[in-house]
Amino acid sequence: MEYIFTHLKDDINNHIFDKTIFACEILALDDRMTNTEFKISIENFESALKLYEKITKNYSEYLQQFYTATANIFNENYVEIKDESFDLPF
Repeated sequence: MEYIFTHLKDDINNHIFDKTIFACEILALDDRMTNTEFKISIENFESALKLYEKITKNYSEYLQQFYTATANIFNENYVEIKDESFDLPF
């Protein structure tokens, strides 16, 4: 989470004229994000950046809790994709 938020401003600037960004372009740090079709509004990323900057500036002692909370939100929204071609017989 720390890596995502410390690079979020640059990522937003790289998509300055876009209204939406594929989630995998910002949130995928490795090959575990498989749904490359999901888009997130640039406004949502900008709101997240503003919140991150406010917490960093005014409440830096709570930054680790912020990372934990955002990781929990991402994990709660995770949907496992069932691969039918790899069914185990038990």
